[in-house]
Amino acid sequence: MLGVFWLQVFIRPIYNLLVLAYLPFKDLGVAIILVTFLIRLLLFPLFSKQIRSQKEMSELQKDLQKIKERFKDDPKKIQEETLKLYQSRGVNPLGGCLPTLIQIPIFIALYQVFRFYLGVDHVDLLYSFVPQIKNITLVAFGFIHLDKPDFYILPYLVGITQYFLSKLMGRQQQVQAKKKSKDKQTAIEEQMQMMNRSMLYFMPLFLVVISFSLPAAVVLYFLTSNLFSLLQYYFFYKKTPAVKIKTKNG
Repeated sequence: MLGVFWLQVFIRPIYNLLVLAYLPFKDLGVAIILVTFLIRLLLFPLFSKQIRSQKEMSELQKDLQKIKERFKDDPKKIQEETLKLYQSRGVNPLGGCLPTLIQIPIFIALYQVFRFYLGVDHVDLLYSFVPQIKNITLVAFGFIHLDKPDFYILPYLVGITQYFLSKLMGRQQQVQAKKKSKDKQTAIEEQMQMMNRSMLYFMPLFLVVISFSLPAAVVLYFLTSNLFSLLQYYFFYKKTPAVKIKTKNG
């Protein structure tokens, strides 16, 4: 039952989207880029909410630190005051988790489609309005074999885009750190800054390494998704340079 649900809700729609995107250009690489952009466009409202939630949480760090220092000997009181702070400011600490959770089944389905369905005749999975196509060439742009790992281009592009994405995502934390530069930082704050700096380099290197073991189709999805995220973060920060957090007085 679960297998049928997974097939009909995730595998089949993604497979049909890839076939439809492949037909005009006869290039699977272009099809993957188009489908990735389409998926990210559908998830755009959720990701925008995630970015806003991250900025709101960053704005609250100073108040959260005061609560921890004031009630350092009473963990229960810290939880109560923290919850009151979130409620008074209209902030949901879990607001940034949903887009990440939604991406997990989509990524797994994409991986399975790239790995097991493309390049094989699966006419039974096509919707009635999708033209039948017998052979899908598993080569992107004439030289990248999408069913095999790529060791020359895509992993490094993924690493580069992830570096700039991580840097952009940490921009708000850097702004908050500058605001506190005149004050004495706590040990926790210093550790968090060191961790953020480490992640700036660790995540890109990690993605490069794992990309060497993944089909190039999956890595191309990573790359396209990163490029979309860069555009999204740039658009959000440019259009909304400051986030106004709700207060009790409105």
